[in-house]
Amino acid sequence: MDQRPSNGKPREDKGGPPDSLMAILKRASGVDEKEQRAPKPAVLQQPSGPPPAPANPPANLPERRGDDPVDAAGHALIALLQSAAENSNAEYDRATIHASQLANELRAVEDRIRQYEAEAAHFRERAARAEEWLQRIAREIESHLIPSRRSGPSPG
Repeated sequence: MDQRPSNGKPREDKGGPPDSLMAILKRASGVDEKEQRAPKPAVLQQPSGPPPAPANPPANLPERRGDDPVDAAGHALIALLQSAAENSNAEYDRATIHASQLANELRAVEDRIRQYEAEAAHFRERAARAEEWLQRIAREIESHLIPSRRSGPSPG
């Protein structure tokens, strides 16, 4: 039995692989290789219904003529292609939006990095100035306090 959701897409059977294009075309045409070779005495099953009509059929698509299996297969294929194109376009739109969001986030992160680098440079400069002051203070202490003790009164 053909198990298709209402959207007309092939559905996987209990974890098996999705239907191949040939299987879809065979189902749409109602012809099976085994049925061609050795027809059964029982009545052959026809597809349960016509394939879903595309939402916006192309203008150049030929009209469907009754129960012609070629037309059924053609319409089913066009419906599948349109569905795949719609899904592809929707996925492309989602990817484009996501890429735009990521690009905005990247720009914000780059701005923060520049800000942090500027802050780091500022603090490196302050640390270098503080170190220079400490060295100057140490020299002043050595030049003014330590020699005066040496030249001061001798212990005696």
